[in-house]
Amino acid sequence: MNTFEKIYNVIRQIPEGKVASYGQIAELAGNRRWSRVVGYALHAVPDGSDIPCHRVVTKDGRVSRAFESCESIRKELPVEGLVGCQGIRKELPVAGPVGCQSIRRKLPVAGSGDAEGNRQVKLLEEEGVEFIDGHVDMKKYQWKKRVL
Repeated sequence: MNTFEKIYNVIRQIPEGKVASYGQIAELAGNRRWSRVVGYALHAVPDGSDIPCHRVVTKDGRVSRAFESCESIRKELPVEGLVGCQGIRKELPVAGPVGCQSIRRKLPVAGSGDAEGNRQVKLLEEEGVEFIDGHVDMKKYQWKKRVL
């Protein structure tokens, strides 16, 4: 079993209505230093997968920008009249073919995890997870599983 498969197996165990941090997933997958690898694995999850990647958040409960819609990304750009990601791509200094992931990396980090336009927030709220000032209440909703 490769590293990504180990990570996916852990993420599949997170119960509905709970979240886990990147570091917690890394630890449970076998190496507490794999937090960044957890992020890479999540970006590689194919559409339509059974992996509940929306349940993975930062240690302080922030959500990922990877779940933001192009609409919310467009609001952060100082350009008027853009329609869809195609219009956004034309306005960014990014070489080669780019998707929304490349666009998100070019945007400032401040404000990441805003509830408006973020599918991860909506999915978690549908499972009953509550947010305080734009962050998941980790004391209440963090999955308690740890390596023994």
